[in-house]
Amino acid sequence: MAQQSDAQNPRAFFVVGNEEWGKSSTLKALTGGITQKRYIKITDRWFFIRRMSNDDIPDSWEIFIKGLDPKEKPDVIIALCPAEPALPFLRILQKRGFTLFFWIIRRRCDGKPGDLSDVEIERFKGLGWIEFCHQPADPNRRAAQLKKFIETHP
Repeated sequence: MAQQSDAQNPRAFFVVGNEEWGKSSTLKALTGGITQKRYIKITDRWFFIRRMSNDDIPDSWEIFIKGLDPKEKPDVIIALCPAEPALPFLRILQKRGFTLFFWIIRRRCDGKPGDLSDVEIERFKGLGWIEFCHQPADPNRRAAQLKKFIETHP
């Protein structure tokens, strides 16, 4: 897929949440329910989507991050569990020139009790832009909010 993005300004948007908190359903809604869709155009840029999080298959996620080249994929949307072991991999992306954005699902989306802890959220401060999900129940509303967050950070 031809990229229309500026490799000089690579961006990595992370959909952050614990296991079963709505990361995948948000990304599925963002792509119109098509889970096989790997790219989506937002504004005038094509984004590669990585749905598998570091809490799904950690080794695969780490290999993906280590191999991420801003010349090949300058704009990415990546699912991320806020586990501390992910931090060194986020710093790898920063060293490669990626600006990091964290869209955080702070509360469980399935109606069960649970919030991300302040410690989990604190890990992302100083690494990039942060916004919190305000539409936890409906994946389509979450996807619309995520898209708006991406659109406001060209």
